[in-house]
Amino acid sequence: MKKALFKGLVALAVTFVWFSTLYGADIDLAKKSTLEEILKKGELRVGFEAGYMPFEMTDKRGRFVGFDIDVAKQMAKAMGVKFVPVNTAWDGIIPSVS
Repeated sequence: MKKALFKGLVALAVTFVWFSTLYGADIDLAKKSTLEEILKKGELRVGFEAGYMPFEMTDKRGRFVGFDIDVAKQMAKAMGVKFVPVNTAWDGIIPSVS
């Protein structure tokens, strides 16, 4: 019984140290996060390839419209930053956004 209690306390202590280390790392990660960069730059760049109706496409005036565009615009509005659409070929989306 004492051995099981001791093992339980050791496991609890190890878990506590592990979680406290993760929490400290999360603070540093948050300071370097993409979200912080977006807020600092003042713009939310969203990569997409127009032509995947109804998610992203161009209207008759050449503006980007669609579900993904609407969601991204609302995200930018909620964050208080400018929405910047980045239309590109599918295989180049990730490199073009960074």
